[in-house]
Amino acid sequence: EWIDMGGSGSVKAKFSLPHAFKPLLGYVKLRLYCNDMQVGEDYTLGAYSRAAWIPIGAGVSDTIIIPLPDIREYVFTKAVVHFQDMFFMSSFAVSKPIHLSVINSPQALRLHAESVIPSSQDEDIVKTDKLFKKQGEWLQYKKFEQSDDIRRIVWKLFAKNKELIVRMPEMHTPYASKILMFVSFADTLQSTVYPAYAQLMQNYYKNIVWTIYESLLDKEVLVQMGTIQHALLAEGRQLQAKEWISKCCWAKEGEDEYRNKLKSAGICIIHSFCSPDVVAKSLESYHGMVIFVRLRSAMKYNHALNWLGKIFFTDATDPESKLKSRWLIHPLRLLVTNNEKEIIAVLKKSANEYTVV
Repeated sequence: EWIDMGGSGSVKAKFSLPHAFKPLLGYVKLRLYCNDMQVGEDYTLGAYSRAAWIPIGAGVSDTIIIPLPDIREYVFTKAVVHFQDMFFMSSFAVSKPIHLSVINSPQALRLHAESVIPSSQDEDIVKTDKLFKKQGEWLQYKKFEQSDDIRRIVWKLFAKNKELIVRMPEMHTPYASKILMFVSFADTLQSTVYPAYAQLMQNYYKNIVWTIYESLLDKEVLVQMGTIQHALLAEGRQLQAKEWISKCCWAKEGEDEYRNKLKSAGICIIHSFCSPDVVAKSLESYHGMVIFVRLRSAMKYNHALNWLGKIFFTDATDPESKLKSRWLIHPLRLLVTNNEKEIIAVLKKSANEYTVV
């Protein structure tokens, strides 16, 4: 039974064995498995389910906190109960299939919100009680006319197409902005060869995506999200958006799929595992805003401070810190760094507005 989320990266749960017998001066320990992998440590169930003078058949129960290090859906499929004597000389185990699921949701990070707020690209359909200042539509350009302000000419498009194009002028409207955000989870570097690093960067990427989504909501923009893996998520559903982001994972994505998804998108979020060639070809017919997330930023680590800690204090046992400490000499670092340079070069050559996070 889930009680509540015990904070970022953990959940509080109550487990009860109503007819179990606790060994005299012994222990009852619980192991939980998710996809045949043990989650957390061995948990000791020390309390009796009900008060009794002689606690035979009184049952065993306890409340435990289970760590959830990754941002994803955890489905617990098996529980193993170990009955041990106090000297650990003898024990026997009982395995029981279970089906409990919990979602570890992404958390907002500190970003400059203004750098990731584009103009709206969809038709205005949601009326509000106050006026919003709207900028020009990213997908609704028009050809230059004599009455247009030359300051609104999009010179990048002129350099590419040799045609004078201007954005729609700013105006005040009683309609809220609505935008479609395409999120890429492509993995062309086959990072899953190094699953620990791939998962750590995926957690960071999901936090960034959620931060961008939340910053758009703060600006009173209706956001609709989509990926190649999942159908479109309806706008304005904040709780469902968290679950939706949590369930996404690295996958293979083709060029045609990119083009189809980008047709009506106002924001495209890409990352360091994307293919520079696919990004370049997809941006040829895309005029929205691109947000590039450097996954290398997930590996920031203060090596000097950590070395001092190893000398004067005990070594850190945090798995995430250990991974970051080895990043400088890891083979994936060179692949990610080179790929990021190629993607940034592609973005500089394109006519799209872009920002690097």
